[in-house]
Amino acid sequence: MDISTLVEHINEAEKITPSRLKDLRSAARIYARLLGSTNPKLCLESTYALPKPQRDTLIADALPDASAIKVRNLKNNISFLLRQAEELNLVRIQQAGPIRHPVTVLKARDVMPSVLLPGREYNFKPFRLHFDKWQEELRQDYEKWEQWASNAFVPGRASTLRLNPASVRIRLDFFEGLFGYLKDVRGIEQLNFSMTANPELVSEYASWHINERHAGRVTRAAVMGIKNALAMARHYFKDAEAAMQIADLRSQLGPSEAVIDKKSRMVSVADLISVAISEFPKKNQWRHDRQGVPKTAATKLANRAGRAVAIMLMATRPLRSKNWRECEIGKNILKDKHGKWVLSFAGGSDASSLKRRTRNGAINVYQCDVPIFIVPYLEEYIEFWRPVITQDAAKKHLLVTSEGNIYTAVMFTKWIQRASLKWLGKRVNPHLFRDIVASEIINETSDYVAAATLLNDEPATVFKHYWHLHQQKAAQVADDWLAKKMGAAATSQTN
Repeated sequence: MDISTLVEHINEAEKITPSRLKDLRSAARIYARLLGSTNPKLCLESTYALPKPQRDTLIADALPDASAIKVRNLKNNISFLLRQAEELNLVRIQQAGPIRHPVTVLKARDVMPSVLLPGREYNFKPFRLHFDKWQEELRQDYEKWEQWASNAFVPGRASTLRLNPASVRIRLDFFEGLFGYLKDVRGIEQLNFSMTANPELVSEYASWHINERHAGRVTRAAVMGIKNALAMARHYFKDAEAAMQIADLRSQLGPSEAVIDKKSRMVSVADLISVAISEFPKKNQWRHDRQGVPKTAATKLANRAGRAVAIMLMATRPLRSKNWRECEIGKNILKDKHGKWVLSFAGGSDASSLKRRTRNGAINVYQCDVPIFIVPYLEEYIEFWRPVITQDAAKKHLLVTSEGNIYTAVMFTKWIQRASLKWLGKRVNPHLFRDIVASEIINETSDYVAAATLLNDEPATVFKHYWHLHQQKAAQVADDWLAKKMGAAATSQTN
């Protein structure tokens, strides 16, 4: 596709404001001319789809007499065009070479790492019906169930059925998915809470989710959804017949299937940090005083900034995704009396609590500094980008959606995967961050205790999962030892 047609396609997709269209057309013509094409219709993707560093160098070198403002505007306009084209899957930006080590890219705030692969987006149309958009009666029924499920004592409910905050949120994620399917796919407008335990509707939802959304693969989300529906029928609605039918459906479903071999999705910690730096927007991409910039464009950039910070934190302090989803400013991430940013999590019953409540007879705690290189990004996100999404003082969570809500487990996973897919071409889920960090520490230092401490796990647990990393080294030690023994035996025989 030539660059002139590219501009028109992006405009048709309503990605360009009318006031900016003329400037972008002009920028495309100038850029094509710098690339050697007097006619932008002859400037094709193989010529103009260059990596950003290469584009910026080309523009600066080709316009030595132009003002700094003109050069900057041209760079920004071309970057905007190609970024929108990537998101619409219209172009594929050329690879810029191997990614640089984070030690070099972390020295300066404005140094951006190379892009490994062009941007890709999920093709799935969202269908989830968020809790805020539920009908009033449906919300009230949910709140009744939430009290039943989470209160310390409820007549008629066994204490073992009490759910912690994380489990309640997982159940809500299932409800939002089911109601979204019923409303947006099935077209059912009048929803009621008893549908969460309706065998026919649950069966239809599972079938659609597996066959239409995941090409026949039985996903973990589908299996967990059936289990949640079974629990609702059996324990909350106490409908034995419905529970029996859903249990039968669960047995028919079988175990979930892995998306892909974990080894094929493993990347390095350096890759993850570089993804985060690439994802973090610059302030000049949007400012509060700019006119004609849609609110959605601003929140999208702010959401990217939050995702970049999340990836940096998870790549250096690999707690479970639940801890980061529920992390609150001033409680779990805060400045100490010396003005240093620190993390503070503890075992307990709060949503952000660590998985293990106690350790060695005391409350389990996780307290450490935020890495220095993350601090500028963290502060810019909190002070500049996050207020673009929400300025509600009651919302204290560090990471919020574009609508200012808390991430569910599924939403958070897809949110993180979208960035890794965009920059690395691999869906790296949040839990895989723990494997990546632990593997690298153990491979390079052999320090299982350090890896376990960073993951907030027991050394024995970490050793059980990662002992295989040193099998070849152990074999080499054994071979060297055996060679010495055989050499000693041969010497004694000679004597």
